[in-house]
Amino acid sequence: MVKLNFRIVFWTAVTVIVGAALVFAFRPTPLLVDVAEVARGGMTVSVRDEVRARVRDVFVVSAPIGGQLLRVEKEPGDPAHAGETVARLLPPTSGFLDARSRDEANAAAAAAEAALAAARAAGATEAHVHLLACGAVERAAVLRDLRAGALKTVPARPSPVAA
Repeated sequence: MVKLNFRIVFWTAVTVIVGAALVFAFRPTPLLVDVAEVARGGMTVSVRDEVRARVRDVFVVSAPIGGQLLRVEKEPGDPAHAGETVARLLPPTSGFLDARSRDEANAAAAAAEAALAAARAAGATEAHVHLLACGAVERAAVLRDLRAGALKTVPARPSPVAA
């Protein structure tokens, strides 16, 4: 007769219990399904759910100058068309003007006046003189009008140094 050793019986029982636990843990679980009879006919599918809309294209609207935003004339989601005013800006408040900044501003103003005088002396058209004198936004509008033919054509830009 075979003598049963406690150690063999213990480890066999542990192996059977671990094996049973693994089988129980990894067995497939049943899924809940809808069961219905199949019949021919039209199919109607509807989905009702709350969703969040995601923005696909984000556009940043910025001004080429700094300033204080006065009024935004559009609401979020409103369409914007070319040439339409979206917002109004106030010019920025001037900062502290030290001696160096004042001298730089005076030098820039003197250079602009000299370029304007040189353009007038070279016989430039009024459109060209206006183009030299105006700011960046107005300059773009004058160039657009020149390209469209609304203004007289402008001769080549004269040198800012008087001849």
